[in-house]
Amino acid sequence: MLRTRNITSFSIAFVIMIRLLSVVALSGFQSNLLNFLFLSILFITTVFCLLLNYKQLSKSTNRLLFAFLVFVILMYFLHNMIGEAQITILELLLYCMIPLILSILNFDAELVLRYILYLSLSSIPVIDRILKYEYVSLQQVDMAVAYALFVGVSACIIHFLFYRNRKNILIYFSYIYNIYVLIRLVFVGNRGIYLSFAALILFFQITYIRGQEFSKKKKRALKCVLIFELIAFFIVINNLNSIVLEVYNSLIGSGKDVPSFFIKMRRQILSGDVSNGRASGYLDLIGLIFKNPFGYGMESTYRITNGIYAYPHNFFLQFWIEFGIIFGTIFNIITCLPIYVWLSKKINSTKYEKNFLLFLIVITIPKMFVSGDIWMQPQFWFLFGIGMYYCSTLFCSRKIKYSSRISYK
Repeated sequence: MLRTRNITSFSIAFVIMIRLLSVVALSGFQSNLLNFLFLSILFITTVFCLLLNYKQLSKSTNRLLFAFLVFVILMYFLHNMIGEAQITILELLLYCMIPLILSILNFDAELVLRYILYLSLSSIPVIDRILKYEYVSLQQVDMAVAYALFVGVSACIIHFLFYRNRKNILIYFSYIYNIYVLIRLVFVGNRGIYLSFAALILFFQITYIRGQEFSKKKKRALKCVLIFELIAFFIVINNLNSIVLEVYNSLIGSGKDVPSFFIKMRRQILSGDVSNGRASGYLDLIGLIFKNPFGYGMESTYRITNGIYAYPHNFFLQFWIEFGIIFGTIFNIITCLPIYVWLSKKINSTKYEKNFLLFLIVITIPKMFVSGDIWMQPQFWFLFGIGMYYCSTLFCSRKIKYSSRISYK
């Protein structure tokens, strides 16, 4: 059983890191042949782990998962009858179905993070090549590459904060390397990376305050600090344009390198559209949702907008557009349920599990709120699968437990 859990943990780490592995393997290019290779590896290990864990799985979770997978397959083929899907069946299996299945199996949270750290080291030989500027004028790298690298950075921070007692030389080396990657991302990463990192800092502080035993006076002081930070954050957001322009001019005047964040923000401020088209796009898509509340079908955004938008750049909107208001709302609730679990004190969940949920939330929600096609994001479907487990458990027993799904011993 221990060996099975280790294999499952590696498979989960592999599927979460698959975007980076694809970039590393082909130095920024992808092909169906590479996806087929990765799919073969994951399919074999997933079937192996599923067979060994099947008797221990919740029947309600199995039924819910099976029903959802059938629903997705039917939607995929139905969409192919009325339009052209932007993803292949291989990609659907690789980025959606296998992560969903792996999410309900027994695994070791610390081992998953450890394997992610090990896999992140695969980018060392090609780090300069994959961090080349995609947009030279903005000094910005490919956003998909930046997000893929940030997964390893997040795993590094979470592992160091909560699991560093299980250290070894390779773990120490991966800590150093991922901190180096973080510094690189600060200069060449997009705004989504800054948002994800801010979310990590905020969520960690909440976890720390809620998880430690403090005196009432100290706990009250820490909460005041957190409230002060939130107020400062909203003040900064409210004055972001002037702050960005001031910092940009100061860096230019001193002859220092300007991070891509400030270059891109300055361009958007001067153009009068800080959202980079998202605000108007969201309004257009919301109008289309109310025009047809039953949904347009899987991967339908490009077709219904006549090529103006490839995808909604927001997982809430994508669920509503593709599956309608009713199903879309259900799927959005399932996706966000792990956040409720992480925040709730009443749920029977160990601090190790909540630390792992923190990792998943940070690498998934901030990014998927402003970018990313849901069907190409394995970490999104892994989080969704965990939400399905919570949902099925809540529906059947009226209380949420997760003690049997994540092991930390």
